[in-house]
Amino acid sequence: MTHDSTLAGQMDQRREQVTSLRAAGSDPYPEPDSSLRDQSYLLSQQVHSELPTIDDVSPKSESHVFTGRLIQLNNLGKLKFLFLRCAECVIQVCVSVKSAPEIADLLKMTSLGDHLSVTGHFAKTTRNSIVVLAKTMKIVSKALRPLPGKTFSVVVDDEWRANNRVADMMLRDQVIERLRARANAIHNIRQTLHSFNFIEAETSMLTQIAGGATAKPFATHHNALNKDMSLRIAPELDLKRLIIAGFDRVYELGRVFRNEGIDKTHNPEFTTLEIYAANSSMKTMISLMHALLRASARGVAQVISSMRDSVSRFETECHVVSMRSLIREICVESPISADEKPSAEEIRELPSYASSMLGREITDYGEALQSLFERFAEKTLLDPTIVTDHPASLSPLAKHDGELAMRFELYIDGFEIANAYVEQADADLQRSIFVEQAKKNNATPDMRYCDDLELGLPPTVGLGIGIDRLMMVLMGAQSIKDVIAFPTR
Repeated sequence: MTHDSTLAGQMDQRREQVTSLRAAGSDPYPEPDSSLRDQSYLLSQQVHSELPTIDDVSPKSESHVFTGRLIQLNNLGKLKFLFLRCAECVIQVCVSVKSAPEIADLLKMTSLGDHLSVTGHFAKTTRNSIVVLAKTMKIVSKALRPLPGKTFSVVVDDEWRANNRVADMMLRDQVIERLRARANAIHNIRQTLHSFNFIEAETSMLTQIAGGATAKPFATHHNALNKDMSLRIAPELDLKRLIIAGFDRVYELGRVFRNEGIDKTHNPEFTTLEIYAANSSMKTMISLMHALLRASARGVAQVISSMRDSVSRFETECHVVSMRSLIREICVESPISADEKPSAEEIRELPSYASSMLGREITDYGEALQSLFERFAEKTLLDPTIVTDHPASLSPLAKHDGELAMRFELYIDGFEIANAYVEQADADLQRSIFVEQAKKNNATPDMRYCDDLELGLPPTVGLGIGIDRLMMVLMGAQSIKDVIAFPTR
């Protein structure tokens, strides 16, 4: 039976192959072979060096078995060359129709995308890559859907990639490479934190009150308890509860969920690293952040060789500058003084100045400072820069020093990567801040946290790092979707 080249026609042909295989007594989806080993050995340079050349292979040479996905098949008469993807590499397989006619027959039932198990003599080419002289072969998983661009055509654009993420990973090596680099960077982050004696914690994702940040949560309902609940927007409050309970250094690396917009730097569910250290200082936290940046950059460079030169970007200490200084340098007519702390005159006049510059009414000093920074300074911070002295009115969980908070943020390539501050330990003050915040934002603060805070929080510094944004910077990605396996669509 002939088939057209459409997707439906190709899938019909593959299903007929499945039927033929079963009729011949061959299971196209057999159980895993327990004799198969971890195929990462295929990447070992030692394995490569010990392999014989093609000319030195004899029938008595040791045989090996491996599996991989068929991505290319070249038919050269009595020789067939297959290319199988496995263990982060592509292995070439040579099949002689004369010496292995049963394999030639099997290939008639084989299509691109199928997973094959090959047994044969391993050798190395003159370029020191692996080639397998096949002795036996079997299909271990038949692919029913062909890859676009191989046997049928489709417009592979951003919309197609979003709706066909798995196929996109198979078509673009860069997607898999970035995800492997991300995993390696996260591994390095965990190792670094453990070397600093931090304990990894796991806190609740379901909560009755979504606290620790200002964001709209995703709402759900717990049927057994008959309670409305939310997915967490931050793990901060629970991690500080652990510090109150007696843990000295804790961190959590996991997902948070915010029911807000989607753009190049925002995804509704994203990965954050939050770190809390009792009896520590901002200086110590900055040093830890630098160590984490270096570790993650090296982790990416170990996988993506083209990013090795960019590691040096994170080997030196970050530039440190106050938010007020940045605005004063750009907005030279602003009332911001060169003094370390804002004067009464600056606090009084900055809102009206910001209103005139931004074209909207602003009455709060902190809002004026933050808005001017976001409009005029933020996008200029391309090199790693630590921005200190954030507005106290916009830092409800941080310790305050007048109109400013004991807080810093890290900016790279024009957007925020990390946020850190000295934690507010005064339970009564924290409660009053929550009450004012609730009136202003019509929100429900987690007053139970204030109850726990009354038990006594030791002097504590916290640091939060947006892992997805950090990966964007480290890999030179243009969108947060490029560094997440399955971004929201």
